[in-house]
Amino acid sequence: MNEKHKNSEQAIKIWPIVIVIIAGFFLRILNITDRPYHHDESLHAIYGLYYYLDHYNGFYKYLPLIHGPLLYNIEPYFYHLFGVNELTPRLIPFFIGTIIMLIPIIFRRYLSRSILLIATTYFALSPSLIYWSRFIRHDHFIILFTILIFWGICVAKDKYKTYFILIPAILQFTAKENAYVHLAIITGFILFEWFLVKIKVVDAVTTIKKINLYIKSYPWHVLASFAIGALLYCYFYSAGFQYPQGILDGLYRKSLAYWIEQHASERIKGPFLFPSLIIFVYDTLFVFTFIYLTTSFYIKEGRTYLKYQAYGTMLSAIIYVIAKFYGVKIPIINSIWKLGKLDLPVDIFFFILIPVFAVTTTIFHLREKNRALATWGFLFGATLFTYSYLGEKVPWLATYPLLSGIIYLMLKLKETKYHIQITIALALYLIPQAVLTNYTLAGSDKELLSQVHTTKIFETLILDIRKQLNSPLHNDQDKIAIKGAAIWPSTWYLHGNEKFHFNFDKSNVSDFAYVIFDPEDSEITTKLQLTHTMKRLPLRSWFVPNYSTITPYMLARYIIWRIPWNETGSQQIMFAKKNNEAK
Repeated sequence: MNEKHKNSEQAIKIWPIVIVIIAGFFLRILNITDRPYHHDESLHAIYGLYYYLDHYNGFYKYLPLIHGPLLYNIEPYFYHLFGVNELTPRLIPFFIGTIIMLIPIIFRRYLSRSILLIATTYFALSPSLIYWSRFIRHDHFIILFTILIFWGICVAKDKYKTYFILIPAILQFTAKENAYVHLAIITGFILFEWFLVKIKVVDAVTTIKKINLYIKSYPWHVLASFAIGALLYCYFYSAGFQYPQGILDGLYRKSLAYWIEQHASERIKGPFLFPSLIIFVYDTLFVFTFIYLTTSFYIKEGRTYLKYQAYGTMLSAIIYVIAKFYGVKIPIINSIWKLGKLDLPVDIFFFILIPVFAVTTTIFHLREKNRALATWGFLFGATLFTYSYLGEKVPWLATYPLLSGIIYLMLKLKETKYHIQITIALALYLIPQAVLTNYTLAGSDKELLSQVHTTKIFETLILDIRKQLNSPLHNDQDKIAIKGAAIWPSTWYLHGNEKFHFNFDKSNVSDFAYVIFDPEDSEITTKLQLTHTMKRLPLRSWFVPNYSTITPYMLARYIIWRIPWNETGSQQIMFAKKNNEAK
């Protein structure tokens, strides 16, 4: 009887976690193809398709613009298993997103049962984590390999740790170039810890010493894991050793120079606070929880460090007032603005306070002999600062500090007897927000997360044309010509269709039954005036905030109801259809 009661009690404790995971699973997979393909997604999907259709000639030759080769080497297997359709490419982020959802389960030994439920609820129902689990990008692999690395550090047996650390660390470089950024951040933590021990601020065995001892203890395992990682790196960059020059292209020849140039050019501009804004809008509860716990930390545990936070806040406030009311013409303020690539006066708070948090919290936790909290606190501050500083402001990069921050909070939270009530409250807030972001407004011009997303109007048009061109009742002579911005994602939707042309002589453009082109192309417009009916349609839409006009009320209204505080925009295309009498 007692055993039955114990099993029943255990089941009651497990069922809430199972329910949350099931909810997260369905929020990730349901109607996953309903949102139109973003032009980035179409590029990422089709280069893997080229490789699948022609293994010997269609392999991916490294282009830093569309990142490393890993995704394009994985996609052919998915096409083979699930077919060539709109679903298959998105199954890759879905599967990896599901693993990310299970992070609290994977590292459950470090969490109490109540915090395990709360953490799983947040990972499963976070609106932004669900969104990126339904979007084809390379970042999922970076995150997956990071999970494997920490699993190796925390869980794997000693002699096998190197296989779960070195191999995923090397494979990150086959996924995306920001692996260099993360390598620099991790190296920064190791050196900072070494420096603190060296000047006797912290008393601990340094990571450098631990690495050295590990290499001495298991030299052959370290060598073997490095060799496997290097071999896989060479395999992917050379497309199965068909394209050996790809190895050096990925190592340094194309990758580093290109991304240094991209950082300098700031192709997609935004304020320093952009990643923080993305996190605040879509993961508001995380931000409030983080502020509460951080404030408690400074007041209760870290009073020694409170003065540094106060100094940072005062300095930020002084610079803010000067920048707000007097501009940045004062030499020292102007230098700070240029150094930090700041845009708004309020950026100065993020520029100063994020590093202050990273440094103080790392020192405190290392002194408390809690390397896990020190590591994740440092990673959160470092990734948030780095992706705020880097030139290109895109929403998916906010995922890195968000995940680091959630893990930091997971480790910091203590046991609570109100975990069921907290879980229900979390679910009641997160599920409507997740539905709004991923279903109701997915890819719409109201979504800050979507960033120049393909409109449903254009997708409906291109799918209807595809259906007509493939219909046995349709005229075999009918063809479609596409020029300009609409080539992507049209190339994905019309791949393999012999009636689709994007490289054609404009003098013969009137021969095509359907023509899609940029409105500015007057040559095509003139040639089609007598033979085609033309109309403007939106290709991509976006919400680019006017940061200078935002108020707390506007921000709250946007978070809850997604009401933009300024007008949204769109990129237009011209669609021309041949008149019946002209056929």
